[in-house]
Amino acid sequence: MGEARIPDDEEFRALLGEVGDALDELAVDGHGVLRNVTDWRFDIAPKPDPIELVHISDLGSVAGKRLVFARPAGGTKTNLRAASEVFEDNQGQWVRVVNEAAYFAWLAQPADQRPEFCPRSRVWSLENIWVDPTS
Repeated sequence: MGEARIPDDEEFRALLGEVGDALDELAVDGHGVLRNVTDWRFDIAPKPDPIELVHISDLGSVAGKRLVFARPAGGTKTNLRAASEVFEDNQGQWVRVVNEAAYFAWLAQPADQRPEFCPRSRVWSLENIWVDPTS
């Protein structure tokens, strides 16, 4: 019994005939799927317009909006949502803030079972909070 041998490219193409010519158009993608790569084009989208942040005190309604906290020492904290409207007491103006995952988990609960305040939300002063008005 002879040894099994894998044919080289030329032998393989000869065995396949016309189908062999199509091999140049095939490639395995990053997911292990054999695909036809003829005329693959990648359309590159233009850079999106920059988002103009607005200070939270300049908006009327903020509940559910994406927030950015400007750290006094520099840098920002993102991935935040306003879990309430702005409210005021004798010490200043405040808003409940929570991370986005907790906010959407709270919203996913049926309205009649949802707690009044979003769990894990904290009350923050308005000084360093900016809002993405497109959110």
